[in-house]
Amino acid sequence: MITGAGQGIGQAIALAFAGRGARVIATDLEPPHETARKIGLEALALQLDVKREEDWRSVAGKAQDLGDMDIVLNNAGYFPNRTIDDLDLATWRKTMATNLDSHF
Repeated sequence: MITGAGQGIGQAIALAFAGRGARVIATDLEPPHETARKIGLEALALQLDVKREEDWRSVAGKAQDLGDMDIVLNNAGYFPNRTIDDLDLATWRKTMATNLDSHF
């Protein structure tokens, strides 16, 4: 399973894993159908907001139907691209929830 697999590095990792024979669960804020389409039948595209515990539970339940999961690659990230002086508390919390809490 790869988070943030809708584009960029996450999509490249998903394609690389598939190229080596892995069945891939590609996740992102919106289901990464394009990534799954590029991989083919060995891929499943699911919606996952890594900040939401209920989304993790939903994905875990759907993943169980596919069998054992050997690798979870948490690639999802959020970078507001501002100085610390320009951050508000809501942006700080979103950054921490996406980049740190989601790994827990």
